[in-house]
Amino acid sequence: MTCTETAPDKIFIEAYKEVHVRAAIENLHAIFAGKVMLIPIEERPQLYNTTNSKGVKVEKNQWVRVKHGLYHDDLGLVYSVLESGQIVVRLIPRIDYQPKQEKNRDKFKKKTRPMQKLFNSANVEGVSPDDRWGRMFDRWNGKVFKHGLAYLTFNQRALALGEDVKPSPDEIELFRDAKAKYQHQEQSDEEEWKAVEGDLLAQDFQVGDMIQVVKGDLNGLFGKIKLKEGSNLTFVPEIDGLRDERFEVDQKQVCKHFLSAQAVRVMGGAHQGESGTVIKQDGEFVTVSLDQSFREIKARPSELRLKSESHMASFQNMLQRKKGGALFAAQDVISFDSGASLGLVLQVQEDFLKVLDEQNGVREIKYKDISKKLPFDRKASCHDQLGNEVIFDIPVKVTAGKFKDTVGIVKRIAKNLVFMWNKDLRATNGFFVEKPRSIRIQGAEHVKKQAGSKLITAANKVDQPFKGKMVIIVRGEWKGLKGIAISSDDSKVMVEIQSKCRKLPIDKNDVRLLDELEKEATIEQHQMGANPGKTPAINTPGPGMNSVYGQSEHWGGGASVYD
Repeated sequence: MTCTETAPDKIFIEAYKEVHVRAAIENLHAIFAGKVMLIPIEERPQLYNTTNSKGVKVEKNQWVRVKHGLYHDDLGLVYSVLESGQIVVRLIPRIDYQPKQEKNRDKFKKKTRPMQKLFNSANVEGVSPDDRWGRMFDRWNGKVFKHGLAYLTFNQRALALGEDVKPSPDEIELFRDAKAKYQHQEQSDEEEWKAVEGDLLAQDFQVGDMIQVVKGDLNGLFGKIKLKEGSNLTFVPEIDGLRDERFEVDQKQVCKHFLSAQAVRVMGGAHQGESGTVIKQDGEFVTVSLDQSFREIKARPSELRLKSESHMASFQNMLQRKKGGALFAAQDVISFDSGASLGLVLQVQEDFLKVLDEQNGVREIKYKDISKKLPFDRKASCHDQLGNEVIFDIPVKVTAGKFKDTVGIVKRIAKNLVFMWNKDLRATNGFFVEKPRSIRIQGAEHVKKQAGSKLITAANKVDQPFKGKMVIIVRGEWKGLKGIAISSDDSKVMVEIQSKCRKLPIDKNDVRLLDELEKEATIEQHQMGANPGKTPAINTPGPGMNSVYGQSEHWGGGASVYD
């Protein structure tokens, strides 16, 4: 039994089976044994590795992002690393100023996360000074604040570090507001705000890129790069009268330049993968109107690429690598929302997929939000409300809900969902989705109800004398139709009707093998004589008729008495 600093609230026991672990901790009241989890072999060495497995060193004024809790996915700035290994992070506060009485009254209502807003001690009561980490802070409601920011401690595993953290312009603006508003109140530490005013324009420049100077004597000038030597860039201005001139500038003083109405793709940040149109560029930020949501966002020039064929190819390659080599097509089933939801792909767009979700709604799912693509299994099956087996390409009828009495052909079966197709539903390309308990195999109501009888299932496919043979239906609603018997059991035959392109469960007594029926017809014909088209007594003379000509015996003779 051991423990480790990487998981201070857990203990680890080496054993062959789970029952051995439970026996070892039985009657130990200090241990909560509600959940015992097996640690994969490849993850076990990391438990005792106290250093950062990614090799990312946590430093002061480093950007981080919170993984869980109230501040999930919020940007933070490292203030210090404590001797215990915990990290003090500065965050834009999310404070619920609602009185406690109203909170208790609304505790059954759905809670919403408070908005990000700088803390102002003048607007609340009960603020007290707090001396910690070598400085004075404002303490309120159990939390500490300074310069309008919240100072919270986290374990390293609760934070995203390194290259995974890319601050957006809007997030950086919030920290700049805190600096501008509170820094003058006391002797400031310039190092403390270094990251906020740091080099946000760092990017990779290539010969031929359009750039704009944002710092120095040439501020506002833009042009095309002609030569790159280390960090020095030589460019030609795109302004009449200066096109023959060449200027040299440090790459820290410039950013990529985009013209209005240019089509671009966002390659980083919260909107990664989306495309849009440039509205304007204001210094170090570019305003872009997104094609999908029509929202206007601000992005750094380093996060944008012109939508050209080369950039599209690199984006598709990046996407394919991210999704394990999976490419998407219509009628694919995907999982999204971190694997919590399933949907059927209706349309593949450049930046997103149009998906039919579990509530029969059409959603636009970004590629980065897709968890995985589910493989198509033609043999997948489920059971309808009567216990009949539902398989691929079989007609079913909806018995409840929005699509009650709608008949559809099963196209996909995934987990507890059945995706069907009906030509009349044009808004979703004919597709809709239901749970198995809301559907019934089409034609099941015409089958004779026998005690304990069911349609054909995988469990009772034992006696199959009809399988693979041509049959004809001799009774019932489908009388006279021919088809191929796919499977059968002791009471039902699954027949694929050729003229209808449908598979139907038919009562075994209503089906005859076509070969046997033809043999019986041949035997009857032989029993009827040489001329099967005439009745058996057609050539037999009647009583009083001549045996040779079939005439009466007195034919041709005169009357017995004649004058």
